[in-house]
Amino acid sequence: MTNWWTRQQLKFRNPEVRRKAVERLALKESAETLSQLTAMADDPDAEVRLAVVKALAQMRNLEAVDPLLNALRDPEPEIRKQAVSALESLGNPICIKELVPLMSDRNPAVRRCSARALNTLKWRPENDAQAAKLAVALGEHSRAAIIGSPAIDALVAVIQDKESPGRRQAVEALSTIEDARILAPIIAVLKDKDPHVRVAAIEALERVKSPKAIEPLAGLLKDKDPTVRAAAITTLGRLPVGAAIERIAAALNDPHWSVRKSAVEALARSKDPTVIPPLADLLKDSDVDVREAVIEAMAKIQNPSAIEHLVLGLVDREHSVRQAAVAALGRIDPHWISSKQAKKALPALTAMQSNRDYWIRHTATDVSQRITNAIRSEPIQDMPEPAPSLWPNASVDVLVAASQDADREVRQAAVEALSSESDPRAVEALQRALDDTDLWVRRAAAKGLQNVEGPADGSENRLAS
Repeated sequence: MTNWWTRQQLKFRNPEVRRKAVERLALKESAETLSQLTAMADDPDAEVRLAVVKALAQMRNLEAVDPLLNALRDPEPEIRKQAVSALESLGNPICIKELVPLMSDRNPAVRRCSARALNTLKWRPENDAQAAKLAVALGEHSRAAIIGSPAIDALVAVIQDKESPGRRQAVEALSTIEDARILAPIIAVLKDKDPHVRVAAIEALERVKSPKAIEPLAGLLKDKDPTVRAAAITTLGRLPVGAAIERIAAALNDPHWSVRKSAVEALARSKDPTVIPPLADLLKDSDVDVREAVIEAMAKIQNPSAIEHLVLGLVDREHSVRQAAVAALGRIDPHWISSKQAKKALPALTAMQSNRDYWIRHTATDVSQRITNAIRSEPIQDMPEPAPSLWPNASVDVLVAASQDADREVRQAAVEALSSESDPRAVEALQRALDDTDLWVRRAAAKGLQNVEGPADGSENRLAS
């Protein structure tokens, strides 16, 4: 028999008192208890109703199936979820018919719980649409996409659910379905509050490759998140339409380096020589990755008009940028040094000869002198190509100074470059390098002396030591 006082507490106005009374009822399994819990299933307070469902689940009585089925229609998602779990534990297949619609529940947790319960109860989908709903409810979006068009509605439902944590995965899965209907919902996701979801939609539009995506993507070039802006530019550059070039070029002035870099890379894919002047402005960018991207872009476009700008990259303060400039010039024109475009860079190189930086000053002087000499001399194609070096065409003075640099790699590179010089100053620098603190620099010096002077017992013995 239920305690008289407990029965009275079920009628109290205070919902907390009613909830605790329900929890005490759960400890007494009887027909009377089941009847009283069923009566409390429509309590106006959600916490009380949740306690009723948990109490019914704890009883594990088949007579509790009906009130639990009624709880599946409760407005509170947690109550619906608990009711589904309770019915799953009872294992009565009579509830399958009521669980199937819950795979489309507005709450993702309820959908997932319902799908798991259906699997437990050995339910099998009757068609592809139900199979897709089951996969989506379980969070297996890729598996749903394999089914094809019947999965579109289920995936779109997830995308449109602003609270669903699986929106990003659903967008990615939807984009793999070859059906024109997927374009509109993906474009709509470009306005999602989550930047990660917006990026997923942008990348999905790249796979779809529809010209209709141009305008929506262009609108994201002003997105507050730089990752979104960069992704939009990348996708615009890969779509088979050149109408977005001007908008991409405008992003070269974006305040974030990653967006500028993405804009440079996107313009490179167009291979349009008219983009070289705006790209050249970024050779002075504060970010080394952007400057490298500009040089690589010019190498891809392969237009001679880029030589004038790439020559200035030989004087960049960063070694990686200088290396990229050497490679780019070689790709565009192996004989660039005697070209008219290289001559156009002379005024800028002359101005750099007054720079406060020692390296820039001397390198600008050397590059300027080499270009002038090449233009005055025989055609460059009749001359043997110089050996590749960290400092192509660098003067002996600059290399001698670099051979004493604090950086081991710089010293080694300078010593290797001096090995191709017959100047007495180069020989003296190589001899000094035999006493360098670094083994690899000493080896490079010994090898260089052998190239310049021929084998010498002293250098070989010192290298061996």
